[in-house]
Amino acid sequence: MVRNINKKIEITLDEKPLKLPEELQIKIKEFWDETIVKEPYIWDGDFVCASKLEETENKLILTCKKTKYSHYLYDERIGIENQNYWCSGLWAGILLKTCDGYYVLGEEDEQTSIPHCVQTFGGGPDKEDITNNKIDIVNTIKRELKEEINIDLDNKKEILNWEIKFLEIPHNKRHAYGIIAVGILCMNKEEMKAHHNEFIKLLQERNEEIEVKNLVFLNTNNALEELNKLQNPIREYLKEIL
Repeated sequence: MVRNINKKIEITLDEKPLKLPEELQIKIKEFWDETIVKEPYIWDGDFVCASKLEETENKLILTCKKTKYSHYLYDERIGIENQNYWCSGLWAGILLKTCDGYYVLGEEDEQTSIPHCVQTFGGGPDKEDITNNKIDIVNTIKRELKEEINIDLDNKKEILNWEIKFLEIPHNKRHAYGIIAVGILCMNKEEMKAHHNEFIKLLQERNEEIEVKNLVFLNTNNALEELNKLQNPIREYLKEIL
């Protein structure tokens, strides 16, 4: 579920990790042990999840805690009924538009939790985004955009303008808080294709991880119709922000 936002966002990390009941911990461990046999490329690192959302007249305040990726994946794939123990993963991303009228989305690589999934460019906060228990979510967007498709959010030759516009909040089985920006590229569709192809070649030459396998272009005049025709898994929030 997505809502428009026009307020400042403040995100704080609580030092105390999220504590789960022993019974749930056992279920997550059993699930994880089975999962890594089939998907040995995933790892159980620290993961930031939002535990509380507060709103004032001028500000949105998110309080987050650390948990493990196995907790997130269990909640995403199996589901946790008790809301107190949801892994409401915090993420941030950006929906890009080309200068000639196309939305640009990314198709995930095979070795991800949802292979070939189509979504905005982005991801969860890293240690680089955290200072004095404050999460710089704009830095998360900048870092992920650079890592995934080699676009510099501060470079006026690449991005004409951008702003944070949407907040995804937990709904049904999707337990996530997402900060979503919208940005206008200086490139057209063909230039963006060429840019991505060059970046993929560079990653292959360096033997580095490719996070976004392909780009998906949707004409802004009928983007939702084109999105619904895709055979890939898609993030549900896309239907709302498009």
